Amino acid sequence: MNIFFDKINIALVITAAINFILGAIILLRGRNRMVRMIYTFNVIALIAWVMAMVFYRSSSPENSLLSCLFLYIAPTFVASTFLYFTYIFPFSDKPSRTKTITIFAINLILIILVAIPGVIIKEVNVRPGLEKEIIFSRLYVFYFLYIFGYFMFGFFRLFKKYFRTTKKERSQIAYFLIGYCLTATPSFITNLTMPWLGHFYLNWLGQIFTLTLVACTTYSIIIHRFAGIHVIFGKLYINIALAIYSYFFFYFFLNIHNNFLNGPTSKLAILIGIPFAVLFSYVFIKFFDFIKRTSEKLFYRGDNPQRIKKDLIIQLGKIVDIQQLNQVLQEELNRLLHTDKLTIALFLENKEADDEHNINWKTLRMLNPFAFPELISSKYIEELYNLLYKTFVKNPIIIVKEEIGNLNLKQPFLLRIAHLINTTEIDIIAPLLNRNKIVGFIFLGEKPNHQAYTKEEIEFIEDISPQLASVFTNAYLYDNMENLVKIQTEELKQKSLYMEELLAMKTDFLRVVNHQLNTPLSIMKNAFALIKDQTISSDDGLKYIKSGLQRIDDTVNDFWHAFALEGERLKMRPEITTIQKVIESLVEEKKSMTMVQNRNLKIEILEPNKNLPEVFCDAKQISHALSNILDNAIFYTLEGGVRVSFLVISSFDKITENKKYVKILIEDSGIGINQKDQEKLFKKFSRGIKSTNYHVNGSGLGLYIARKIIEANNGEIILEKTEVNHGSTFSVILPIYDPSLPISVKNKTWHHSSFPDVERQTKSANKIPENPKNILLVEDEQFLADTYILYLKRQGFNVELAGETEQAWKKIQNEKIDVILLDIVIPQNTNDDFIYTVAEQGWDLLEKIKNNSTTKNIPVIILTNLNTEQDRERAKKMGANDYLFKGTTTPEILIEKIKNIFK
Repeated sequence: MNIFFDKINIALVITAAINFILGAIILLRGRNRMVRMIYTFNVIALIAWVMAMVFYRSSSPENSLLSCLFLYIAPTFVASTFLYFTYIFPFSDKPSRTKTITIFAINLILIILVAIPGVIIKEVNVRPGLEKEIIFSRLYVFYFLYIFGYFMFGFFRLFKKYFRTTKKERSQIAYFLIGYCLTATPSFITNLTMPWLGHFYLNWLGQIFTLTLVACTTYSIIIHRFAGIHVIFGKLYINIALAIYSYFFFYFFLNIHNNFLNGPTSKLAILIGIPFAVLFSYVFIKFFDFIKRTSEKLFYRGDNPQRIKKDLIIQLGKIVDIQQLNQVLQEELNRLLHTDKLTIALFLENKEADDEHNINWKTLRMLNPFAFPELISSKYIEELYNLLYKTFVKNPIIIVKEEIGNLNLKQPFLLRIAHLINTTEIDIIAPLLNRNKIVGFIFLGEKPNHQAYTKEEIEFIEDISPQLASVFTNAYLYDNMENLVKIQTEELKQKSLYMEELLAMKTDFLRVVNHQLNTPLSIMKNAFALIKDQTISSDDGLKYIKSGLQRIDDTVNDFWHAFALEGERLKMRPEITTIQKVIESLVEEKKSMTMVQNRNLKIEILEPNKNLPEVFCDAKQISHALSNILDNAIFYTLEGGVRVSFLVISSFDKITENKKYVKILIEDSGIGINQKDQEKLFKKFSRGIKSTNYHVNGSGLGLYIARKIIEANNGEIILEKTEVNHGSTFSVILPIYDPSLPISVKNKTWHHSSFPDVERQTKSANKIPENPKNILLVEDEQFLADTYILYLKRQGFNVELAGETEQAWKKIQNEKIDVILLDIVIPQNTNDDFIYTVAEQGWDLLEKIKNNSTTKNIPVIILTNLNTEQDRERAKKMGANDYLFKGTTTPEILIEKIKNIFK
């Protein structure tokens, strides 16, 4: 085919070239991948339509029908890609799969109908001197409706988006609408309607109108960051100007050589060429500087990012005052980026993230905070900063509001960050990184003209952020050196006070242990001595021994309870509780105490005016806490009594507003608490100055344990009033159960223990297996081992004892063992046969058992004096079948647990 270039075809080729250039720029320079890809497909379809007209007008008579078919196939792609583009522009939201298939399936059907000669286009008649005539069939109406309908529906969608979006998105959509309306409207007339009516002299004009479409839509995309075309044009301007300069000088010198110097190879030409070369270089340098300056004025408005970046870094490097730095940065970035909405958030103490990569947002310092008042609002500031911190720790990238969906982040992060940023006027968030540590953020707002930041502007921010981080970090350190010294001095002081408190606590602990354990041990030793010399009978002596054991058990239980509560390790098991019944049960129990009867104390409950509401708490633990408070009231009351009353109150602080509580008042007529003792109330091992005169055996842990339990149940314990020698009143406040409100506790998680409650008795015993089972007892305490072995053998079990882990491992490997009872704290024999050190070797043996293929299925029951939740969790994770605390495990419970293994 020979293409003839008349004025119309030349205009069409130029149109196609412009379409191609601008489409290529968008494809290569665009930031929003989905938008630029679909728009590029639309531009390709337009180019195909334009070039199809060139080939159609240039085709021979025998090829006219074929070229005409291509001419009418190309616009079907223009319509379908346009409609699909209206779904994703400007938000990159993909239409559903059904809609996508429908759009392009109809397109495919129409392509098939057009491609078959005679179905829509019957023939083409060549008319000399005139545009070719196209004969359409009656089915052309479907072609018309397809093109017209797709465009009208696309316009309708864009109008809907226009009225539902922000100003910035409206400006994008407006440019796009204007461009396609100015192209589609005349094209409907000249290329769709007039040929149908038999007028073909303007059937090429619609292709020319695509220049309007490309100009408007490209401008829309350019000003909204999808391409930095002004940079490209600036480079083209410089290169073309230098090319013209070089071309002019080349032919100017060549003309001089040929006309006056006998050619460029003559000796005179070579000699004269030397000063001409110097002149060329000098003029080239001057001309290049002139072209760069004019390029900056034309395409950068005098603000070249590279020059500004260099000048700004030099200028900032000379400033050490943070406020002055902020002012200079505001001015320079406003001049370059044309926005006065800029805020910098700095970490005051430059703290690193904790284990969860969260920051302490209260350590932030906002420079120019009024640019974004919402950033200093407590509504969501902490959540936003923590999300940003987590994002930047793993992805030190710039976040652009409109392009969050294109970031390589986890979906929950994207959704939450998008939601928080969309409620502000922030357009860009950039991290400030200094030595791979985040020291703050830069927030940039919308431009006054609602234009978006170009790619080059974003790259400028990305390049300058590390320098800004370093400058602001140094300025902060310089500006706050004295404060840092004060802070560190204060921290050292606090640590010193804390160490003194620990030493005092250690002294108190040793004092309590010495008294509370040695006293009952002395009683027991004396009882044994009296039994031995037959001063008292065995029955009377056992009463003293039992009393001593009970005191030791109570003291050890207090120690373990306090240890479990330390760091809030104790897990609560909340339930709906009738607190009045709990109190009544405790009061009846206290009335039977020997001290109550000897002192003739009166313990009573004042009945509430109406039925007391149920509370939501761990009934067992709250009972323990209330028992401790009642015990204190009894121990320190010599005459009179203790009275318990109830109140229903509203919330007792702003955090728990609109909630109801039961207030339990425990009032005694005892010795009261002086001011000095009140200061250390509820602390570990704290006892009043005169407390030992009234209650010798106290551990100093009762109120500490009570407070921890009550607070873990979302309640509060308060010393309401006290007066020396006139008694004290404590109140316990617990939340009322309300099924309409969610149950939550500050920093607590409700869940059951990993192992069954060791204190829960089983209802019935299983029969002992007919075939005796072999039990390996790993226990180093010979006395305990003897008692366990004696009882187990009476129950029909075969028992082997191992006092060391190595001995136990040999028995496990060489003998048939059905159950292993394993202690955790087992002494370790060192190289010196006479020296032993305490070690928790039971964990190592348990790991060895469970990691060995021949022994991993042997049931293991931990039987130990360790009673923390961490130890229970550890045993479960390592594969133990059960966990028993020696202090509360009777022989009956041990037998029951073993029998459960054989069920």
